[in-house]
Amino acid sequence: MISPPRHRYRRRRRPNGSRETWTAAGADRTFDRFTENEAAFIAARDAINRDRDGAKRLLSTLPPALDSPELRVLRADEALSDHSLPQKVARGQATRDLEAALAKDPGQVHAWLVTAQLALDDGRNPEALEALHHAQQAHTPVAAGVLELRSRVELALGVDATSDATAQEALLRNPGDCEALELRYD
Repeated sequence: MISPPRHRYRRRRRPNGSRETWTAAGADRTFDRFTENEAAFIAARDAINRDRDGAKRLLSTLPPALDSPELRVLRADEALSDHSLPQKVARGQATRDLEAALAKDPGQVHAWLVTAQLALDDGRNPEALEALHHAQQAHTPVAAGVLELRSRVELALGVDATSDATAQEALLRNPGDCEALELRYD
């Protein structure tokens, strides 16, 4: 009977120096703090649609000194998705966070989109249209999602022809998009 070669069953060893590298990296406290905050932010962003409580807990671990526009927008998303808060309180917190994010960085397209959606939900259609105008200026080329929301606002304003043209432009940017097709149908 022929036995298989032994090298197939041996455990592979780590390359030399890897343990020392990670030990040295672990001793550097700024490296750990930076990656912990960054990891908490990324994990909260990922969990916001699946595990709201987990995302909320992760956001609460971030230090108050960390006040970036991206974090403010994420906190606004978290407040809007938190069903334990009364709707008025959640919308107020989200609006405050969005205003602070846009004051620091007016190029935050997602913040403009959430602001426009909140204004549209409140029936403040001209304000929603203005927020979408800022979103379009913040990034070129304009994304299909911005155009779809603009089309919805134009429908709410009663400008059907313009809404149809905007939905058509959204379809050109993202062919076959169901929401844009529905907007054209309406």
